[in-house]
Amino acid sequence: MRFSILFLILLIAVPVYSASLSVDKVFSSNMVLQRDRPIAFWGKASPGTAVTVAFAGRTQKVLPGPDGTWEVLFPAMKGELKNYLVEISCKGEKVILKDVTVGDVWFCSGQSNMELPVGEKYKKGASCFNAEKEVAESDHPFLRHVYQNLTASHNKYLPAAYQPYLPDGWEKSSPKHTAKFSAVAYFFGRELLKRERIPIGLIHCSWAGTNIEPWISRQGYEKAGLTEDLAKLRKYDFTPTEEKKFEDDLRADYNRKAGEWYAAFRKCCPVFPHTVSGSEPWRKLKVIRPAKWNVFSLRTFFQVPRKGNGKYVLLMKEPGDGGQLFLNGKSIAEFGPEEPKRPLRLVLPETLLRKQGKNELVLNTMIWYKDWYTAENFRNVLNTELKSGTVKIALDEWQMREQFTGKDRPLTDTPPARFGIPYRNSRFYCNNFNGMVHPWTAFPVKGIVWYQGCNNAGQEHYKPLLKALINDWRNWWNMPDLPFLIVQLAGYDPSAAKTWREQDPNKINDFAVTREIQMSMAELPHTGVICTIDIGEADNIHPGNKQDVGYRLALEAEHIAYGKKIQSRGPVFDHCRQEGSRLRVFFRHAEGGLKTSDGKAPGAFAIAGKDKKFVWANAKISGNTIVVWSPKVPRPMYVRYAFVGYRGDCSLQNSVNLPAYPFRTDHTDSNLVIDRPSEKL
Repeated sequence: MRFSILFLILLIAVPVYSASLSVDKVFSSNMVLQRDRPIAFWGKASPGTAVTVAFAGRTQKVLPGPDGTWEVLFPAMKGELKNYLVEISCKGEKVILKDVTVGDVWFCSGQSNMELPVGEKYKKGASCFNAEKEVAESDHPFLRHVYQNLTASHNKYLPAAYQPYLPDGWEKSSPKHTAKFSAVAYFFGRELLKRERIPIGLIHCSWAGTNIEPWISRQGYEKAGLTEDLAKLRKYDFTPTEEKKFEDDLRADYNRKAGEWYAAFRKCCPVFPHTVSGSEPWRKLKVIRPAKWNVFSLRTFFQVPRKGNGKYVLLMKEPGDGGQLFLNGKSIAEFGPEEPKRPLRLVLPETLLRKQGKNELVLNTMIWYKDWYTAENFRNVLNTELKSGTVKIALDEWQMREQFTGKDRPLTDTPPARFGIPYRNSRFYCNNFNGMVHPWTAFPVKGIVWYQGCNNAGQEHYKPLLKALINDWRNWWNMPDLPFLIVQLAGYDPSAAKTWREQDPNKINDFAVTREIQMSMAELPHTGVICTIDIGEADNIHPGNKQDVGYRLALEAEHIAYGKKIQSRGPVFDHCRQEGSRLRVFFRHAEGGLKTSDGKAPGAFAIAGKDKKFVWANAKISGNTIVVWSPKVPRPMYVRYAFVGYRGDCSLQNSVNLPAYPFRTDHTDSNLVIDRPSEKL
């Protein structure tokens, strides 16, 4: 089983510390410590036994407290491209951390666009452009990355934990490891390393498909006064007894509904047929998410080895929501949806095995839900193992086909919703903060990079939530001026992939609303927002150009966190002036003039008169302003730029090639100057 393999990897790869001496999981070899801040190390040891920590030519001793916790503090150090050894010892035991360096550490968080890895090669939506080349050229030993494991926790803070596929904690950027790094974090860190010439550490702490709500702490909600959110959070403040009863009742209700539905299905189909007349042909099994519930037949073949050394054991992790397993046409196992989800471990009946020729295994599995877990069911089947003692028996390539299509579905009722406890997942209030962010808040950092918003797209409430998160994390790191960098959502609208020129400029897109909210955070001190409207892909919510995202973040960091007097933002709307039948639009961050990335006239502008009915407009660059007009609007008063989900002509830039931020003026009249003399065009 895949779980067993990962567990074995963890046992081999992660240093095993004794019960009497340990160092917190935020520390490992290859780590980066924050410069210009006191440097602390902490962990656990037997009470009453002195812990000695040697680092950078200094030694500190400390006695653990009654609970066994210890902490030592070293003076602040400057950042250098230099490695150190940390030796932690206690009563003959020792923990050694190698290649520890001092520089700047950035906490990189959000959802899938932050989680998306560099990748071994480019795959649309799953890795960055030119991934193979980027990995091959990623030998940057003073750029380090650590990946916090995906861990949701309700009402309890958890210690740091590493992702199973990067089990050793902090890793140096190299062709061996970089493919697993967050692409946004990697390109951001690479540019900072180039500019600052000090070690850069990247703490990667993100989770695909998550809202902002689980990333804010309870204290954050309380300090922000978000009463409605607090009411939803407090709804599940149970005592242990109340919690057990709630969960038992919830599970019993689900089991009843699932059992009733499954019984009805089995009445219509008393035995899962492993061959269905008229079904589609077998095809290679792929990891998919079907649009509706179905029963899938999945099959493979194997041969009995000449020298088996024991019973034939099949190992398969959670193959579906109910189903039946056949060996050479005979049913050997059945499981229902009301049963607890668990790995399938089955001894194959030797009386059914063919000693000569191939044996056929067929799994008919019910897939009820269109979600991420559905795909995992197929993935689990692909990772099935068959063993005879220590001999691993090869399985042929798995095949699949749908059992019920079109009119031959035996039931019209959909299955009950997937069982889940509402407060025990990665989308419930505070859970990701408790399980993933909190363990790192004692670890000094230089700043935060935040790339999230797709899951909250179009929600006006996202504005107070995002502000609450910024203030909350600054409070936890005890840094009111902690630099906070936000990636504005890229262009995305699958429905307009081929028709974006014809889409209605009056239709307010959810992504456009969220971009506006994200941009409003730039008004907060020490907060930066970078624009990515120009590098989006209409039909890909995970655009592959993560190189420019990292580069623009680094520019904003240079300005906000490092105090460099550089142009770090593209044109930002300032005000507009009515000049007869035209509007002149003025921008900040356009002092060197405006241009377009393709050399053509600017696109993505729309204007409206007093009625606020927008039409797409003509646009022309005039120095560091844009003049817009349309014969359909004789007296324009309002203007929008790229205020839709996706436009393929968001080409406006300033002199340093940074894109203009989307905007609209129809929500306020304060930025319109009427009937000023027209400037010469």
